Amino acid sequence: MKRQAAATLLFLLLPGCWTLDHANLREISAKYDLELSESEVSEKDVVALGSIQVAKGGFYLFGYFPIIGIGLHETIDRLAAEAKGMGADGVCDIRYNYSPAHPLKFLVFPAPDWSAEIQVFGMAYKWRTHPRPPRPGRGGAN
Repeated sequence: MKRQAAATLLFLLLPGCWTLDHANLREISAKYDLELSESEVSEKDVVALGSIQVAKGGFYLFGYFPIIGIGLHETIDRLAAEAKGMGADGVCDIRYNYSPAHPLKFLVFPAPDWSAEIQVFGMAYKWRTHPRPPRPGRGGAN
């Protein structure tokens, strides 16, 4: 009986221990003609247009089954669309914050909180000079 209870508890805890999601930055970059980067850019080359934050919330029944799912690719796609709307040439310093759903997460005992959220942050910028300066490893200006 103790083994069964331990196995059940382990089964309930595992989904909160790992998650896998991906975003194809090259695909999104090509779609919006923007440079997307997790690194910073030199202030002498760009003019900062402002910070951008996009958040997407979801709900997972019992913490497992997506009723309203969330995805990193879709959230970064939304970030790129917002940046393009600002007239940006790119978004740098992209950061992520992910709060997964979990079957044992509670708002107030005993009300379960099976929500999940992903936030993506970045700095929209415009190049000071056009055409864009050469990028390392790309063989010239784009």
